[in-house]
Amino acid sequence: HCDPFRQMMVHPRLTPYLEEMLGTGFRLEGLGIITMDEGAEGFWFHEGGEPFDRSRGYLYRNGRMYSGMTNMAVQLTDVGPEDGGFACLPGSHRANFPCPDDIRLYEAAQSRFAQIPAKAGDAILFVECLMHGTLPWRATHQRRSVIMRYNNGVTAEGVMGTWTPPPWLDELTDDQRAVISQPHYRREDKGSDLYKPRD
Repeated sequence: HCDPFRQMMVHPRLTPYLEEMLGTGFRLEGLGIITMDEGAEGFWFHEGGEPFDRSRGYLYRNGRMYSGMTNMAVQLTDVGPEDGGFACLPGSHRANFPCPDDIRLYEAAQSRFAQIPAKAGDAILFVECLMHGTLPWRATHQRRSVIMRYNNGVTAEGVMGTWTPPPWLDELTDDQRAVISQPHYRREDKGSDLYKPRD
């Protein structure tokens, strides 16, 4: 329950982007730590816009983006352009056709993938339905990354049964408590100024 991880959950520089993608009242679905040593193999490319997944999908309508699960990968070590690590297929979150297996396995169209260089402390924000995976790690230093998965306030992928607050809930700020809450209706104002109550 280290404080730097708590601060990452609702970092003021990153929260506006999460609100833009997921709306106010977004939730933290989970947090994981990724490490790789030199020579570690990659991980196959997964997701993509097709087949459509309601909890992970992406939609652009009337000048606004809407997304399901959205990830923030915070790099704890530098990632150079030839190091490997996180890579994605740009634009794949908008796909209307399934991706061929040879591309998912990184056996074809390799030049279409983007490996993302980053400095320690940088965050990579991406929608889950963007096809992404991991290239083999070639750097001599260990890859370390924290991945935080967020979703809108009404959707949950991993909640089964009853939600039990953690014993350290009172140690969190109001913003941190809100982001680890159970799924909930956000009660957005959808036009209360359009009507007037009768006298």
